[in-house]
Amino acid sequence: MGNAINVVPAKQFSGKVAPVKLSVTTVNGDRHTVDYVTTILKPAINYSADHQKDQVVFRAGNTDVSLKKANVQQVFFAKDGSNTTIINVTANGQTVGEAQIDPATGKINLAQLSGYTGQLDEITVLIYLKDNQVVKCSYQPVF
Repeated sequence: MGNAINVVPAKQFSGKVAPVKLSVTTVNGDRHTVDYVTTILKPAINYSADHQKDQVVFRAGNTDVSLKKANVQQVFFAKDGSNTTIINVTANGQTVGEAQIDPATGKINLAQLSGYTGQLDEITVLIYLKDNQVVKCSYQPVF
């Protein structure tokens, strides 16, 4: 009891890690060995062609994992130290659109409010997990 396994992956790694042998000896002297395998997930955004169905997901290698399967409670945009579901989208500090995120599904709907085309300023997405951890990822679409 009280033992923990902390896995610290390389910065860009995601996917299943190679098995690690774990052994424990009981108070009776019995030795038990198991293979421990875990999957490292990293947050990502799947961009749709028209940005009407962009989606926050977790990625394990080349496989996307839905937020529900990754034990996510809610997803928000971060703005001025607060959480929000609607945010102005800017380019070089000027408002050029609006994004709305569904906190339950992570689906993002992006609306263009001006004729601007090009790279937008980065938006931080906060992902709240069921174990009270918060994971950040960046959302930076292009009009």
